[in-house]
Amino acid sequence: MNHSEFAHPRLRKFVISGEIDLDDKKNCKSFLDHISNHYPLTPITNDSIDWTRVKNSTSVNMDGLSESSIDHFIQSTTLSRHSLTGAIYSREQYCYVMSLNFFITEFDLLVSIMPHIGFFVGISKKGKNYQYHYDDFLEWELDEGMFLSGKKILK
Repeated sequence: MNHSEFAHPRLRKFVISGEIDLDDKKNCKSFLDHISNHYPLTPITNDSIDWTRVKNSTSVNMDGLSESSIDHFIQSTTLSRHSLTGAIYSREQYCYVMSLNFFITEFDLLVSIMPHIGFFVGISKKGKNYQYHYDDFLEWELDEGMFLSGKKILK
């Protein structure tokens, strides 16, 4: 689906060029419903995951991290198992689907337009449809620092 007119202005050129695809809003809602039903949320805001209660989780404060450190962190999480990544900004927006490499390369741009919390989920393609891997994701949170959290790949 190429509905570039619905894309965030800073991402529109990537949708037009085909580097980003817009997927159905219902998939964003389904993913966010899964998060709220299967992960412990922080008691204060109830919109962010309490990563201290998630088994095999890892978090990093991104303030001042180099691009290679961010890349290394992402590669150490279960999100990196998938060749595609979906950026989920809210229930009301389309999911922005892109290659994992594009996600890593354009990470600063992608988080610069996020609200204080957003998610990046692993995706694979089955025919013409996207399959979301709900438990392979990262959470971006802007709260007294810029934090990125997810699950570690176990060796």
